[in-house]
Amino acid sequence: MNNSALRLALIALAACSADTRKAPEANSSKVVPGPSIADLAVPEKFPVAAHEVLASATEFEIFATHPYPNSREEGGLAEAELLYGFSVLSQATVSDVAVRHDIVSVLYAGVEANKGMQGLCFLPRHAIRARSGEQTVEVMICFQCYSISVNQDGESLSVLIDRSAAAPLTKIWEDAGVTVHTAEYLDEDEGEIEPQSKR
Repeated sequence: MNNSALRLALIALAACSADTRKAPEANSSKVVPGPSIADLAVPEKFPVAAHEVLASATEFEIFATHPYPNSREEGGLAEAELLYGFSVLSQATVSDVAVRHDIVSVLYAGVEANKGMQGLCFLPRHAIRARSGEQTVEVMICFQCYSISVNQDGESLSVLIDRSAAAPLTKIWEDAGVTVHTAEYLDEDEGEIEPQSKR
């Protein structure tokens, strides 16, 4: 068999193998290959150290949080996990690298799109936790007040974000089975960012 025929045979064998592979389970802990967060351009105001953890994370979780800390007792959330004082309503592990990439690409696009708009409150409804080795990054996101809090190594950095990232990020959350607390601003027409993989 000449080299050309051998290459064609190997290509055909690879195609057959691909067709018989099982799709990963939704809640599988196995990381599914896909586009790399490491290839994304990091916004100037987003900490590079946090980006490196997001890019190399062996664990990646998303959370829906209740934006009002004083609702803990009233809302039957007394036993709920707390993230920086905010009750966790639901959460999911994200193993698909392409979905992780979409989350971070929308987050970064939202940071880049903010031109100085900000509020005086902080009522986060979305959160991300990424772990890589001994490093953990937690990102609390408040679209209502155009702000995110990036937490790492006991330090917190506030970064502005645009509401145009709210709808696509909320859709990713809901597709993962994480229901975000109702927010009126999601009905406002402020444009919408698409995940980089869908552009």
